[in-house]
Amino acid sequence: MLTELDKVELLVGKIIAKMPVGEHHADVLSNIADFFYQRLGTKYKFRAQSPVTLPNDSEPEPGFAVVVRRKYNRTTGHPKPEDILLLIEVADSTLQYDRSQKAEAYALAGVKEYWIINIPERQVELYLKPSEKKGLYRTLSVYESGSQFTSPFCGEVNVDEVLPDTEEE
Repeated sequence: MLTELDKVELLVGKIIAKMPVGEHHADVLSNIADFFYQRLGTKYKFRAQSPVTLPNDSEPEPGFAVVVRRKYNRTTGHPKPEDILLLIEVADSTLQYDRSQKAEAYALAGVKEYWIINIPERQVELYLKPSEKKGLYRTLSVYESGSQFTSPFCGEVNVDEVLPDTEEE
């Protein structure tokens, strides 16, 4: 029997154990929050480590989500695909899971833009153009530390703004 204290998420009908948030992961979540608050203010709602409800019997808890600004509570439920503007996973030990099962669930749900902040390789993976029938993204671009990319949702992004701080800093 699961309780609210159990660290799990529902993904395509399966209960998956969640990894604990490490130091680099927490650092990235802070960087992402700062990045989006500075860029977008209160125009959208920002949710960290909070559930979204997908139609494929999934209720994952992405690292960070940018969603339509409205109330999400017991009555209205969690954000659904039509509310989701961008999902971000922060990956260290979960990299393969985020690239495979998470990407598939997000594509099946039609999430238009999905990022993986790849901590070990210090890069951002940008997934676009979901195929809801195939459960995959038609476009994947990888941006390394020191580079920039254009997000369809939020414009120019400097990769280093969202990566964890380096040890030398």
